[in-house]
Amino acid sequence: MRTHEISDDVWQQISKGYEVCFDIIRTPQQLKDSFSKSSITGDTLHAMKFDESGNLMGHNYYQPRPYLLNGKEVICALSGGTFVMPQYRQDIFIFNEMVKALDKEAARLGWVALLGVPNENSFKYAVKINKQKHIGDLSYYMLPVNAAKIIKKDSRAINTISSLYASAVAGINRITTSIWNSRETLKPLRLNVSDKYLDIRYDWNNYQRVRKGNMQGVYRIYDEHGIKTAYITFFGENFRRSSKSLTFVVNEILRNEKVDAIMYIGTMNLRQTLLTKVPARYVPQQLPLCVTILDKKNNEIKEACTDLKNIDFGLINFDVR
Repeated sequence: MRTHEISDDVWQQISKGYEVCFDIIRTPQQLKDSFSKSSITGDTLHAMKFDESGNLMGHNYYQPRPYLLNGKEVICALSGGTFVMPQYRQDIFIFNEMVKALDKEAARLGWVALLGVPNENSFKYAVKINKQKHIGDLSYYMLPVNAAKIIKKDSRAINTISSLYASAVAGINRITTSIWNSRETLKPLRLNVSDKYLDIRYDWNNYQRVRKGNMQGVYRIYDEHGIKTAYITFFGENFRRSSKSLTFVVNEILRNEKVDAIMYIGTMNLRQTLLTKVPARYVPQQLPLCVTILDKKNNEIKEACTDLKNIDFGLINFDVR
């Protein structure tokens, strides 16, 4: 069903499910508005399963996202909002049944693929039961500002050194990128970003947007277990990522925010010397990119989804916190 087709009493049950399963309190109207306003079509696809008495057993959604596939406009799905109420979790196939229904409807609408990052609890289920293909793990890139907090050491000296390092490397990059400015390698499958899409994608009450000329960036700050982290979700010049636009966003964060770390998560696809790639053994959580081909006759999407190297994917694509 589409967002606008769901009755008020079902929205009430979905709202209760979010509270019970995610500890997220949203009114039915708030949920309806979020599913409508954050969609490029003004609607989201929902799958729900009910017991014989009409009680909601589980819910899942697919939301359309605008992509470019070898330069052509296509729609890919983002999956989210997945929950099965505690009293029904003995049936392990409820989630799978909802996914199959969504796959079928999304394919009918002409969407070409589902791309998502299942959490650690649902990864094995996604691959083994839902038959999604794991094509690689997203990378973490970081600029430590107060390194002692990150490594959980009580050391003012470490913080001072890392803070000076962050300021120095950001300043040096501001100079060097004005002379040598690398731009991202455009991948076969990538998000189709525009000002219109950014306004749909982001709630500007929760995200910060910075601009200068044709450069802009978006970030959001989270307290990660005492580590105040600025997550960069987008940066670019004329919507194409570059080392100069990355440097601009990082300098704006350092100038305006008191943070312990600056992070970018996803494929980088450009040469830059500002953020350091975190070694795999130190990443806080595996972020596996998994795909499902919806358009079985489309050889271009099949080829693109064989390897993470063919795709540009990051927090702007999947973060729904």
